[in-house]
Amino acid sequence: RVIISSGNHDSPQRLGFGSKIFEKGDVYLRTDIDDILNPVVFGEGEDQVAVYGVPYLEPALTARKLRELAGVQSDAAPTQEHVLRLASDLVKQHAEANGYKNTVFMSHAWFAGGESSDSERTLAVGGLAIVPLTVLDGFTYSALGHIHKPGAPANNIRYSGSPMKFSFSETNQTKHSLLVDISNGNAIVTEIPTPVWRDMADISGTLDELLTHEKFNDIQEHWVRANLLEMEIPANAMERLRVRFPNIIKLKLPALSSGADPGIDIEKIDPNDLCCIFLEF
Repeated sequence: RVIISSGNHDSPQRLGFGSKIFEKGDVYLRTDIDDILNPVVFGEGEDQVAVYGVPYLEPALTARKLRELAGVQSDAAPTQEHVLRLASDLVKQHAEANGYKNTVFMSHAWFAGGESSDSERTLAVGGLAIVPLTVLDGFTYSALGHIHKPGAPANNIRYSGSPMKFSFSETNQTKHSLLVDISNGNAIVTEIPTPVWRDMADISGTLDELLTHEKFNDIQEHWVRANLLEMEIPANAMERLRVRFPNIIKLKLPALSSGADPGIDIEKIDPNDLCCIFLEF
Protein backbone atom coordinates (compact mmCIF):
# COMPACT_ATOMS: atom_id res chain seq x y z
CA ARG A 1 0.00 0.00 0.00
CA VAL A 2 1.22 3.48 -0.90
CA ILE A 3 0.61 6.62 1.17
CA ILE A 4 1.26 9.99 -0.49
CA SER A 5 1.08 13.39 1.18
CA SER A 6 1.33 16.77 -0.53
CA GLY A 7 4.37 18.99 -0.10
CA ASN A 8 5.04 22.70 -0.50
CA HIS A 9 5.71 22.23 -4.23
CA ASP A 10 2.31 20.60 -4.79
CA SER A 11 -1.25 21.74 -5.37
CA PRO A 12 -3.20 19.80 -2.71
CA GLN A 13 -6.42 20.02 -4.72
CA ARG A 14 -4.81 18.70 -7.89
CA LEU A 15 -2.87 15.92 -6.17
CA GLY A 16 -5.86 14.91 -4.06
CA PHE A 17 -8.30 14.67 -6.97
CA GLY A 18 -9.80 11.18 -7.21
CA SER A 19 -8.44 10.10 -3.82
CA LYS A 20 -11.48 7.91 -3.03
CA ILE A 21 -11.07 6.07 -6.33
CA PHE A 22 -7.33 5.56 -5.79
CA GLU A 23 -7.97 4.01 -2.38
CA LYS A 24 -9.66 1.11 -4.21
CA GLY A 25 -6.18 0.38 -5.57
CA ASP A 26 -4.42 0.84 -2.19
CA VAL A 27 -3.02 4.30 -3.02
CA TYR A 28 -3.86 6.68 -0.17
CA LEU A 29 -3.61 10.42 -0.86
CA ARG A 30 -3.32 12.72 2.15
CA THR A 31 -3.63 16.30 0.94
CA ASP A 32 -6.26 17.93 3.15
CA ILE A 33 -6.51 18.79 6.84
CA ASP A 34 -9.54 16.50 7.13
CA ASP A 35 -7.26 13.59 6.11
CA ILE A 36 -4.93 14.05 9.09
CA LEU A 37 -7.16 12.00 11.40
CA ASN A 38 -7.75 9.28 8.81
CA PRO A 39 -4.76 6.95 9.28
CA VAL A 40 -3.83 4.01 7.09
CA VAL A 41 -3.67 1.01 9.41
CA PHE A 42 -1.39 -1.99 8.84
CA GLY A 43 -1.50 -5.32 10.67
CA GLU A 44 -3.52 -6.45 13.64
CA GLY A 45 -3.28 -6.67 17.41
CA GLU A 46 -0.02 -5.64 19.09
CA ASP A 47 1.75 -5.28 15.74
CA GLN A 48 -0.88 -2.91 14.35
CA VAL A 49 0.67 0.26 12.89
CA ALA A 50 -1.29 3.46 12.20
CA VAL A 51 0.30 5.79 9.63
CA TYR A 52 -0.91 9.38 9.81
CA GLY A 53 -0.18 11.25 6.58
CA VAL A 54 0.13 14.99 7.26
CA PRO A 55 0.33 17.25 4.19
CA TYR A 56 2.42 20.42 4.10
CA LEU A 57 0.63 22.89 6.35
CA GLU A 58 0.85 26.49 5.16
CA PRO A 59 0.37 28.37 8.48
CA ALA A 60 -1.71 31.26 7.12
CA LEU A 61 -4.09 28.89 5.34
CA THR A 62 -4.42 26.08 7.88
CA ALA A 63 -4.11 27.57 11.38
CA ARG A 64 -7.77 28.56 11.72
CA LYS A 65 -9.15 25.13 10.83
CA LEU A 66 -6.59 23.29 12.97
CA ARG A 67 -7.45 25.49 15.93
CA GLU A 68 -11.13 24.70 15.45
CA LEU A 69 -10.42 20.96 15.34
CA ALA A 70 -8.24 21.19 18.44
CA GLY A 71 -10.64 23.50 20.31
CA VAL A 72 -7.90 26.11 20.71
CA GLN A 73 -8.43 29.86 20.65
CA SER A 74 -5.49 32.05 19.73
CA ASP A 75 -4.83 35.39 18.05
CA ALA A 76 -1.11 34.72 17.72
CA ALA A 77 0.49 34.90 14.27
CA PRO A 78 0.56 31.33 12.92
CA THR A 79 3.95 29.67 12.42
CA GLN A 80 5.09 26.28 11.15
CA GLU A 81 5.69 25.16 14.73
CA HIS A 82 2.19 26.27 15.80
CA VAL A 83 0.28 24.42 13.08
CA LEU A 84 2.42 21.28 13.30
CA ARG A 85 2.08 21.16 17.08
CA LEU A 86 -1.70 21.39 16.69
CA ALA A 87 -1.64 18.58 14.11
CA SER A 88 0.67 16.47 16.27
CA ASP A 89 -1.54 16.84 19.34
CA LEU A 90 -4.64 15.96 17.32
CA VAL A 91 -2.97 12.81 15.98
CA LYS A 92 -1.82 11.71 19.44
CA GLN A 93 -5.33 12.15 20.84
CA HIS A 94 -6.82 10.19 17.94
CA ALA A 95 -4.29 7.35 18.31
CA GLU A 96 -4.91 7.08 22.04
CA ALA A 97 -8.69 7.10 21.58
CA ASN A 98 -8.44 4.28 19.03
CA GLY A 99 -5.86 2.21 20.90
CA TYR A 100 -3.08 2.49 18.33
CA LYS A 101 0.18 1.59 20.11
CA ASN A 102 2.46 1.92 17.08
CA THR A 103 2.11 5.25 15.30
CA VAL A 104 3.90 6.82 12.33
CA PHE A 105 3.77 10.60 11.85
CA MET A 106 4.40 11.32 8.15
CA SER A 107 5.08 15.03 7.66
CA HIS A 108 6.41 17.45 5.06
CA ALA A 109 8.24 20.16 7.01
CA TRP A 110 11.64 21.41 8.14
CA PHE A 111 12.36 20.05 11.60
CA ALA A 112 15.43 20.97 13.64
CA GLY A 113 18.37 18.80 12.64
CA GLY A 114 17.41 18.56 8.97
CA GLU A 115 20.24 19.85 6.76
CA SER A 116 19.10 21.64 3.62
CA SER A 117 20.67 21.88 0.15
CA ASP A 118 20.29 24.31 -2.75
CA SER A 119 17.29 22.58 -4.30
CA GLU A 120 14.61 23.01 -1.62
CA ARG A 121 12.19 25.90 -1.86
CA THR A 122 12.44 27.99 1.32
CA LEU A 123 9.36 27.70 3.55
CA ALA A 124 9.95 30.96 5.44
CA VAL A 125 12.57 33.64 5.93
CA GLY A 126 14.88 33.90 8.91
CA GLY A 127 14.47 30.43 10.41
CA LEU A 128 10.73 30.75 11.08
CA ALA A 129 10.10 27.50 9.22
CA ILE A 130 12.23 25.33 11.52
CA VAL A 131 10.15 23.22 13.90
CA PRO A 132 11.57 21.74 17.16
CA LEU A 133 11.77 17.96 17.46
CA THR A 134 9.63 18.03 20.61
CA VAL A 135 6.60 18.25 18.28
CA LEU A 136 7.37 14.63 17.32
CA ASP A 137 7.59 13.27 20.88
CA GLY A 138 5.37 10.26 21.47
CA PHE A 139 5.39 8.72 17.99
CA THR A 140 6.93 5.33 17.26
CA TYR A 141 8.46 6.72 14.07
CA SER A 142 8.41 10.00 12.15
CA ALA A 143 8.83 9.80 8.37
CA LEU A 144 9.81 13.25 7.12
CA GLY A 145 9.91 14.95 3.76
CA HIS A 146 11.04 18.33 2.34
CA ILE A 147 14.79 18.16 3.10
CA HIS A 148 16.57 16.50 0.17
CA LYS A 149 19.60 15.34 2.16
CA PRO A 150 19.05 12.05 4.02
CA GLY A 151 19.29 12.61 7.75
CA ALA A 152 18.42 11.29 11.19
CA PRO A 153 17.64 14.03 13.73
CA ALA A 154 16.92 11.11 16.11
CA ASN A 155 16.90 7.30 15.90
CA ASN A 156 13.15 7.19 15.25
CA ILE A 157 13.01 10.44 13.24
CA ARG A 158 14.27 10.25 9.66
CA TYR A 159 14.46 12.27 6.49
CA SER A 160 14.70 9.70 3.72
CA GLY A 161 15.83 12.51 1.42
CA SER A 162 15.13 12.80 -2.28
CA PRO A 163 15.50 9.58 -4.32
CA MET A 164 17.90 11.31 -6.72
CA LYS A 165 20.19 14.34 -6.76
CA PHE A 166 18.49 17.61 -7.67
CA SER A 167 21.34 20.13 -7.31
CA PHE A 168 25.12 20.18 -7.36
CA SER A 169 25.14 20.81 -3.61
CA GLU A 170 24.01 17.15 -3.41
CA THR A 171 26.91 15.82 -5.52
CA ASN A 172 28.58 13.93 -2.65
CA GLN A 173 25.39 12.67 -1.02
CA THR A 174 24.47 8.98 -1.02
CA LYS A 175 20.76 8.69 -1.72
CA HIS A 176 18.76 5.84 -0.21
CA SER A 177 15.35 4.50 0.72
CA LEU A 178 14.48 3.49 4.27
CA LEU A 179 13.02 0.14 5.25
CA VAL A 180 11.41 0.50 8.69
CA ASP A 181 10.41 -2.49 10.82
CA ILE A 182 7.98 -1.49 13.59
CA SER A 183 7.03 -3.70 16.53
CA ASN A 184 6.24 -3.21 20.22
CA GLY A 185 6.69 0.54 20.03
CA ASN A 186 10.14 0.33 18.45
CA ALA A 187 11.37 1.18 14.95
CA ILE A 188 14.39 -0.48 13.33
CA VAL A 189 15.62 1.35 10.22
CA THR A 190 17.60 -0.18 7.36
CA GLU A 191 19.11 2.06 4.68
CA ILE A 192 18.90 0.78 1.09
CA PRO A 193 21.15 2.74 -1.33
CA THR A 194 19.41 4.06 -4.43
CA PRO A 195 20.85 2.85 -7.77
CA VAL A 196 22.46 5.78 -9.61
CA TRP A 197 21.54 6.01 -13.28
CA ARG A 198 23.71 9.05 -14.01
CA ASP A 199 25.80 10.71 -11.33
CA MET A 200 26.82 14.36 -10.89
CA ALA A 201 30.28 15.89 -11.20
CA ASP A 202 31.50 19.36 -10.21
CA ILE A 203 34.76 20.03 -12.08
CA SER A 204 37.18 22.96 -12.35
CA GLY A 205 40.01 23.95 -14.64
CA THR A 206 40.97 25.95 -17.68
CA LEU A 207 39.05 25.19 -20.85
CA ASP A 208 42.03 23.31 -22.26
CA GLU A 209 42.31 21.16 -19.11
CA LEU A 210 38.60 20.36 -19.12
CA LEU A 211 38.70 19.36 -22.78
CA THR A 212 41.82 17.19 -22.65
CA HIS A 213 42.85 16.04 -19.18
CA GLU A 214 42.51 12.31 -18.59
CA LYS A 215 41.34 12.76 -14.99
CA PHE A 216 37.92 13.67 -16.38
CA ASN A 217 37.60 10.51 -18.49
CA ASP A 218 35.42 8.66 -15.97
CA ILE A 219 32.85 11.44 -15.59
CA GLN A 220 32.25 12.33 -19.23
CA GLU A 221 28.67 10.95 -19.17
CA HIS A 222 27.80 12.50 -15.78
CA TRP A 223 25.62 15.55 -15.20
CA VAL A 224 28.39 18.15 -15.14
CA ARG A 225 28.93 21.62 -13.72
CA ALA A 226 32.16 23.09 -15.06
CA ASN A 227 33.94 25.94 -13.30
CA LEU A 228 36.23 27.83 -15.66
CA LEU A 229 39.50 29.03 -14.16
CA GLU A 230 40.51 31.59 -16.75
CA MET A 231 41.49 35.25 -16.75
CA GLU A 232 39.42 35.74 -19.89
CA ILE A 233 36.21 34.10 -21.09
CA PRO A 234 36.99 31.72 -24.01
CA ALA A 235 34.81 31.86 -27.11
CA ASN A 236 32.09 29.20 -27.47
CA ALA A 237 33.15 27.52 -24.21
CA MET A 238 29.84 25.75 -23.58
CA GLU A 239 29.59 24.35 -27.11
CA ARG A 240 33.15 23.04 -26.98
CA LEU A 241 32.64 21.44 -23.56
CA ARG A 242 29.43 19.75 -24.69
CA VAL A 243 31.44 17.73 -27.23
CA ARG A 244 33.27 15.98 -24.38
CA PHE A 245 30.54 16.28 -21.72
CA PRO A 246 27.21 15.80 -23.58
CA ASN A 247 25.25 16.09 -20.31
CA ILE A 248 26.83 19.30 -19.08
CA ILE A 249 24.19 21.40 -17.29
CA LYS A 250 25.95 24.49 -16.07
CA LEU A 251 29.05 26.50 -16.91
CA LYS A 252 30.36 28.87 -14.24
CA LEU A 253 32.31 31.63 -15.96
CA PRO A 254 35.19 33.42 -14.25
CA ALA A 255 34.29 36.49 -12.22
CA LEU A 256 36.27 39.14 -14.06
CA SER A 257 37.16 42.09 -11.86
CA SER A 258 36.41 45.64 -12.97
CA GLY A 259 38.60 47.02 -10.21
CA ALA A 260 35.54 47.97 -8.16
CA ASP A 261 34.75 46.68 -4.68
CA PRO A 262 33.13 43.23 -5.18
CA GLY A 263 30.78 44.05 -2.30
CA ILE A 264 28.77 41.32 -0.58
CA ASP A 265 28.19 37.70 -1.50
CA ILE A 266 24.43 37.65 -2.09
CA GLU A 267 24.43 33.83 -2.08
CA LYS A 268 25.30 33.82 1.62
CA ILE A 269 23.43 36.82 3.01
CA ASP A 270 20.06 36.57 4.75
CA PRO A 271 17.20 37.70 2.44
CA ASN A 272 15.94 40.19 5.03
CA ASP A 273 19.40 41.78 5.34
CA LEU A 274 19.76 41.87 1.56
CA CYS A 275 16.49 43.79 1.21
CA CYS A 276 17.57 46.30 3.86
CA ILE A 277 20.94 46.82 2.18
CA PHE A 278 19.19 47.38 -1.16
CA LEU A 279 16.78 49.94 0.36
CA GLU A 280 19.67 51.80 1.98
CA PHE A 281 21.51 51.83 -1.35
